[in-house]
Amino acid sequence: MTSKLLSSVIMAMQQGKKSLSLPVVCSTAVLLSAIHFGAWNYGPAAMASTFLAMCCSWMYLLYARSNTPPPKSELDDVEYVVKKTHEFSEELPKGVKAVETILRNDDMANLLGQRGPTCAAASVANALNVVFQHKKTDEDAFKVRDAMAVYLFIFGRKRAEAVGKLSKLVKMDASCLLPYIASEKVCMAARARNKTSLVTVLLEMLPAELCPETEPVLHAVKTALKNVDQPSSALVVDRVRRLVKAEWAVAKLEGRWKLPSGKVLPSTAPIGNVNVGIACKSLALLRQKKDVRVTSFMGLSKLCRHIVSKKDSEEDKERQWEEIKLAISNKDASLIFHLHNHYALISGWRCVQVQTSSGPVTRKQLLTARTGQDLVHWVDWDGDHHARSKVTGEQILRKSVRTTLLSWKGHKIMLVEQSKFTSKRAVVDPEVKKVVEGVVLDREEAEEAAEEDGMEEDFAGDMAGGSSADEAES
Repeated sequence: MTSKLLSSVIMAMQQGKKSLSLPVVCSTAVLLSAIHFGAWNYGPAAMASTFLAMCCSWMYLLYARSNTPPPKSELDDVEYVVKKTHEFSEELPKGVKAVETILRNDDMANLLGQRGPTCAAASVANALNVVFQHKKTDEDAFKVRDAMAVYLFIFGRKRAEAVGKLSKLVKMDASCLLPYIASEKVCMAARARNKTSLVTVLLEMLPAELCPETEPVLHAVKTALKNVDQPSSALVVDRVRRLVKAEWAVAKLEGRWKLPSGKVLPSTAPIGNVNVGIACKSLALLRQKKDVRVTSFMGLSKLCRHIVSKKDSEEDKERQWEEIKLAISNKDASLIFHLHNHYALISGWRCVQVQTSSGPVTRKQLLTARTGQDLVHWVDWDGDHHARSKVTGEQILRKSVRTTLLSWKGHKIMLVEQSKFTSKRAVVDPEVKKVVEGVVLDREEAEEAAEEDGMEEDFAGDMAGGSSADEAES
């Protein structure tokens, strides 16, 4: 009996019952001691008082246990719920139900896959197929390689322009600098806001000793890097930095740099949202002869149609949610979500209701892809959670849509829609016009080169066939 009472007290203390105060614990200990040392030896009065104290202690323990709330169930654990409601293929756990669900199934069935870090090209092709209602098997459907060709032209031209401006500044041909900047280390240093890291890395990459007569360009650039504080040198460093950024984008598109695992380092920084919009407009003009409008739909930037802020009230969040629902329901438009180092479409939304002991809890989610282009992830609209990485096994933070948008101005949701009413006075964006004309010219030159190669092969074949025939006759 003594051991049972002692174990009950210890169990109650381990469960953290706040109603068990220190005096009660002390009195229980005295009671146990009295029983242990034999209070019955001191007469019936002592025995009765000891028994009464024991009954009071037992009554108190039963009262404390009855008033203690039951242990939290799995459905009351928010972490448990969010882990079970974020995979598109998984069924909802018991006690969780989808109140409302809107899916654009036609869009999901015609999504183009992604091979390697080509999310900027794949998302553009998928968005245009949605806007113009193309199936991925159609002959006139947009392909990932079409968007890649546009991107390569954009950044190839930017690299050529950067070389031209640097050459004009140093009054010499600066193309000899390209082999020294075509390094992952140099391009990653150009990503920093300050110029110190880029200058340091470039000085390491350039040869230690340069002759002004034989290598005047490299000598001039290195002299400028050593005297960054001077205005003329600062301008040279700025031109070099722009050249390095253009080289970084070309290297990423070509898949030049790879991780030790063999995969290419994923990064959306060298592409940028502006060039995603240019690629959408250029491809639409090239393939459909129609104009599309790309709008910064929602984000932290003041240029967005719907601006998110950390100071948003619940009414503001609800209004933003309704705007996203309205945009998803528009069949002639598509949403491109720029999340962390990735571009993907948004093609669905739902509200999930969880029955907890304190009442129903509703979570709002958008259907997108954290990796690849297959829409397989339900991302919470508001409220982050932790999940275990399938690669490393470590706990990682899964950001919600609002947290992603609030983390950086570049993270935003872009709206791509067809311009149904175009004014006759409307002028095509000069940047888009240059891209379209350049891509068409490159395509014509490639076709002419292929035709010339084919004619040469035919001529060589005819010559070979003629000689063999002559030999046979002889």
